[in-house]
Amino acid sequence: MKNSKKTKAKTGIPEIYYQLLPLVLTAIFFAPVLGFDILNWDDQGYILENPLLRDFSFYKLFSLYWMGNYHPLTMLLFTVGSKVFGFNGLLFHLVNLCFHLFNVFLVYRLSEKLVPGNLFVAVLTSVLFGIHPMHIESVTWISELKDVLYATFFLLSLNIYIRYIKEGRKIFYGLSLFFFLLSLLSKGQAVVLTPVIILVDIFWKRRYTPAVIAEKIPFLVFSIGFGLLALKAQQSVSALSYGMVDANRNYLFGFYNYVFYLLKILYPDVLSGVHPYSPVSQGHLYTFTAGFFLLLAAGIWGSVKTGSRTFFGLAFFVITISIVVKFIPVGEALLAERYTYIPYIGPFLLLSLFFSWLLQKPKYKAAGIALLSVYLVSLLVSGYFYLNTYKNSETYWLNTIREYPLYGRAHYALALHYTSINQPGKAIEQNSEAIRLAASGDRKDLANLYVNRASIYINKLSDYSNALNDYRMLLELDSLNKDVSFNMGYCFANLNRNEEAVSSLKRQLRHDPGNALSYYFLSVCNTRLNNAGEAYEEAKIAIRLQPDMYEAYLQRAVICCDYLQKQEDAVKDLLFLESKGYNLQNVYLYMAISYLHLGQYAKVTTCGEKVIRLGGDKGKALYIEALACDKLHQFSKAYAIAREAQTVGYPVNELLMKRWRTAGGS
Repeated sequence: MKNSKKTKAKTGIPEIYYQLLPLVLTAIFFAPVLGFDILNWDDQGYILENPLLRDFSFYKLFSLYWMGNYHPLTMLLFTVGSKVFGFNGLLFHLVNLCFHLFNVFLVYRLSEKLVPGNLFVAVLTSVLFGIHPMHIESVTWISELKDVLYATFFLLSLNIYIRYIKEGRKIFYGLSLFFFLLSLLSKGQAVVLTPVIILVDIFWKRRYTPAVIAEKIPFLVFSIGFGLLALKAQQSVSALSYGMVDANRNYLFGFYNYVFYLLKILYPDVLSGVHPYSPVSQGHLYTFTAGFFLLLAAGIWGSVKTGSRTFFGLAFFVITISIVVKFIPVGEALLAERYTYIPYIGPFLLLSLFFSWLLQKPKYKAAGIALLSVYLVSLLVSGYFYLNTYKNSETYWLNTIREYPLYGRAHYALALHYTSINQPGKAIEQNSEAIRLAASGDRKDLANLYVNRASIYINKLSDYSNALNDYRMLLELDSLNKDVSFNMGYCFANLNRNEEAVSSLKRQLRHDPGNALSYYFLSVCNTRLNNAGEAYEEAKIAIRLQPDMYEAYLQRAVICCDYLQKQEDAVKDLLFLESKGYNLQNVYLYMAISYLHLGQYAKVTTCGEKVIRLGGDKGKALYIEALACDKLHQFSKAYAIAREAQTVGYPVNELLMKRWRTAGGS
């Protein structure tokens, strides 16, 4: 079809059906994603913990880096989406899928421009773009909104630029530049559009006059400017991972990745949300490097033999993938499937041209149909199983562990997931495996793993002994960690090892004298050790340092009531807590005790009844009421109330019961 305005192909079928076919296939393929969860891998930072939701500011949006990237337009969509959708995974997945479907259509239009008159190539190129397993990450991972979004504007800019060079209308040049800017504001990887439009000029054999060269200057300025911004953004989170591999091997990994990405087009066997650096021998790297140059030579030879489209497809891939093949090491991953989202358009176009050629040759047609069918079915089958690994954080990380069992971060992330869904046993198991794998690695990472496991022991299992063991290991790894002594003191306190708790908490206060919680737990432990004077002063300091620490007021009231006989002071603290509605069951219980000592017996009964009504310690409340009745010489009533206390399991002194029974005439 030579004219895009025609509505029917040579078959007589309206072109709209050719355009719809890739969209329908892609939509069916990705339909399950609408039931997938939000993952605990970057999705939390973009959605659940998005700082712009709390404090939105256009200045912050355009002036700050987010998670090692400068992509304000993406962050704006995340922010608006979170405010409109809340934390609804279905709607965020739907947004990603809609952008992907639009990109499939834009790839169809681009292919149609590059190979006019061959709708088979346009259809197959866009189908491969839509359903290839290497593109699943970009569509199903909510965090990769930036990928599908930048690609939308990238493809719009490219399509419109081609229209500009065909029609020469300045409006199309301006629109192309505008969409390029939007693409850059969505993801830094868009910087490669400038060399791509030069490639388009070469493909259409434009003469490079001064005017044509001048057209490229704004594109070049945008690419350089946003490229520098992207590098600074990565540096802001120390994502430029020099030292991850030997400096003299960085370039070898780059060539390794070129070949890896090309092989994955035909045989996407190992698929994972993360592909970490793994041990690769020097000989292996040299083999892949040699393979890259052989493929490059074959590509050049093929371009000479078959024409400009082969050159365009190969050059498009090399140009667009080059900034992410890790000549500059970024992050802890060796490669990433999402990086292929735009670059694979070139190879997909070449594959489609190859199958088109096969099907047009009578003697190869049957073989071509069989080969294409096997290829597409293999992509759909492997893609179907891989797609479902993105269902939730558990399936995502289990797949990563299956492919890379020695990757400790996957075990750690899975531990976090199991913790969040209250499966502490599995969380401990995965965290322990992460510790084992990190034992000879980075001390900081290992320290964080011990902290996390200890928090699971404490918060989910109340296992303070094992938590203590982890904190001891942490102390060896990071002796300057100011929280270790407090956490150890907290564990000792919960194990009723009060002297050790006091020692740890005092050590903590030498490093952090303003820690109100340390003073509070010191007060609790010294109370148990009958050091009431010290305990009182420590509770007082905790209140001074943190006036809203209500548990410290209750602690001070208990000391005043039970140890120092400062009942009036106890009542003051308890009345304050009553006004705040804090822990009213215990507040009224200690009010009853204080009023008993103060001789205000009517108030004892009132407070005791409130304790019982609120579901507090009924037995103790009844016993205190019985003591008040004893003071009023109401022995029969005291005996009856005490009997009720006994029925709920409170141990009332039998001699006292006998005295009340006798005095009451029972």
